[in-house]
Amino acid sequence: MTVMLLGRDRGHEFDLLRDAVRDHGESVVTVDVDEWPSDRPLTHDIEADRVRFGDRAFDIDEIQGVYVKANSLFVPAIEDGIDGCVSEDENPFAALTQLREYRGLCKGLLASLEHHGVTVVPTHDALEWEERTTYACDVYGSLGIDVPETVATVSSETARSFLERHGRVVYKAIGGVGGAHVMTTDEADRLDDLTTPVLFQAFVPGEDVRAYVTDDTVVGAFKYTHDEAAFTFKNAPGGEIGADAVDLPVPVRRDVRRAVEAAPMAHSAVDLRRRPDGSYALMETNPGGRFMLPDSAGITDVADELAAYLVS
Repeated sequence: MTVMLLGRDRGHEFDLLRDAVRDHGESVVTVDVDEWPSDRPLTHDIEADRVRFGDRAFDIDEIQGVYVKANSLFVPAIEDGIDGCVSEDENPFAALTQLREYRGLCKGLLASLEHHGVTVVPTHDALEWEERTTYACDVYGSLGIDVPETVATVSSETARSFLERHGRVVYKAIGGVGGAHVMTTDEADRLDDLTTPVLFQAFVPGEDVRAYVTDDTVVGAFKYTHDEAAFTFKNAPGGEIGADAVDLPVPVRRDVRRAVEAAPMAHSAVDLRRRPDGSYALMETNPGGRFMLPDSAGITDVADELAAYLVS
């Protein structure tokens, strides 16, 4: 039986997972999506229950598990699109259609693999959940989980009112990958003439903490360390980011598990903010959250937990 790693083969996560899967006695193959779009085959033969990725072909019953690096699933960086990586056609609508169809084929294939009993992480439903940030905040809040006050809008008036009420907010993309950034009332003019929906949340002072849940179990947590001048590790100057172990309080561990269960996700990174008074706010669940930093530091062993789940 084979475990498949699907996504951009960049960063150390795939190396850690490959080793962990082999330690569990299973073979592993990597499908690097940087090979597409191209003339290389990408096929789901429904009648034959067979899939083909470039020069590799598999019967579905040969595949035991699939790990998907979700944020790299045919979502190239904007400079790749500018360079013509997505489409040779100068028509941007053709490029967007091509990207949509590649993603559609791959997401449909993952759903079919689940249907045939293959363990897929993240699941098809979890991939969809990641694009429903506002719904996720609504669900978590209704469960009584501490979530920052949130509004998503394309209205400049609504955004300005939210910023003025809180004085300092975090804004980020509603769906997909976009990163989080801080805004103060001194920058309110940036909200003039909004043309794209944006998600705003009340700023939560404190530290960035990430927890991991696999198969309904909290398997580790850590705190990012970085230049204190940055409000989040993602904006730390010079890329100086470290990790310290964190022992989550029992109520927070419970809320982390409840949030992942609500999604539902078999595996997720859960991003939190730990306030100076020790309380926690849940920012988001991330089915494709990276784990290289704490695993490499010996704080967690997410790769082994994932490998055990994929081969189980």
